[in-house]
Amino acid sequence: MHPDAGGFVLAPGAHAAIELDIMSQTPGLVGAETFAAVKPANNSKLRTDLLKLAARTEQYRYIFFISLCVSRVSGGSHNSRTLAFRCGR
Repeated sequence: MHPDAGGFVLAPGAHAAIELDIMSQTPGLVGAETFAAVKPANNSKLRTDLLKLAARTEQYRYIFFISLCVSRVSGGSHNSRTLAFRCGR
């Protein structure tokens, strides 16, 4: 997906030695945050990561997360996506 990245450095966790959970070896190309939560809004994690990445200068910025409460991802522009949350059955 990013052949110019030169590989990636992975360091998920709040106390990792790099600025983001995933960073390309090529500086300024790819940066990403990752997390798992029952609801993405828990502890404002999604909001916090969105704000963090909005302030970054990487050309490609991503948030990867797993949650039991995401039922749909609808397309927006190539720079945005809308998430619909529904928990339970």
